[in-house]
Amino acid sequence: MLIFPWSDFLVFSLALRALEVLPLALPCPARELSEAEKERMEDQEENTLRELRLFLRDVTKRLATDKRFNVFSKPVDIEKVLFQ
Repeated sequence: MLIFPWSDFLVFSLALRALEVLPLALPCPARELSEAEKERMEDQEENTLRELRLFLRDVTKRLATDKRFNVFSKPVDIEKVLFQ
């Protein structure tokens, strides 16, 4: 456990209050990507989406085969939900 003597704590708190508030910097302008970089990013995005589809396919298959979640595989009856 770290305990500060009161004098050190007061110096620390006064130093925090005295910090200058700086204005926000302007955002950097977006640079144009080359064709090779664009293709590489598109390929990377396609690969990521493919991995997500495979993962979600596996998860939904597990949920569909588990009897505990069978109730969620049926459509919701709007009339029943609204008038309960």
